Amino acid sequence: MLRKSQDGVSCLSCPFVPCVISRLVLLGYQLSRQVSSITTHVALQTHPFRYCANFQIDLSKFQHVDRKIGSAMKSVGEVMAIGRTFEESIQKAIRQVDPKYVGFQGDHFEDLDYELVNPTDRRWLAVGQAMLHENYSVDRIHELTKIDKWFLYKLQAIADTTFQLQDIGSLENVPREALHKAKKQGFSDRQIAKAVGSTEDLVREKRKSW
Repeated sequence: MLRKSQDGVSCLSCPFVPCVISRLVLLGYQLSRQVSSITTHVALQTHPFRYCANFQIDLSKFQHVDRKIGSAMKSVGEVMAIGRTFEESIQKAIRQVDPKYVGFQGDHFEDLDYELVNPTDRRWLAVGQAMLHENYSVDRIHELTKIDKWFLYKLQAIADTTFQLQDIGSLENVPREALHKAKKQGFSDRQIAKAVGSTEDLVREKRKSW
């Protein structure tokens, strides 16, 4: 399950301290001097953030479990990521679910439309597969999933940047503007390297040289 927060975040879905911190950063507070009896002398050097993505994970740890997601809580945990854009926060959250994920991506499904219609903990992978590999439009995915188009257009923006990097084809030809755009959308160096056929270290070296 994914939640978007601009004015706050549900305290029922995250521990107290992250909940309070996320409310403050989502409201635009500078937290460099925010110290409480809970955080005790911990100074968080951040800039104002706007978006918070909560991802509930991961039913694959259980055998014979019904993966369908409904109103009942049946997650083994959740991750939370904050960023200046929704794209950045969702990609950070995805990478926290499992190190094997580079960010917004797809996976193989025997019946993709079925996976899109029926909400499970792997539905985001079905949306990624539809956008990145099957050329589904936002309208078609919305019709199948009933996910708000606001979210789908944001995910499509990530897919479009992936396509742009793949079309460039090599790290040497990636302009500074394209790399900056990808980083603003939460692309990791490893994710960029995969798109342009390079390595994580070379992407980081190029980025640091600017």
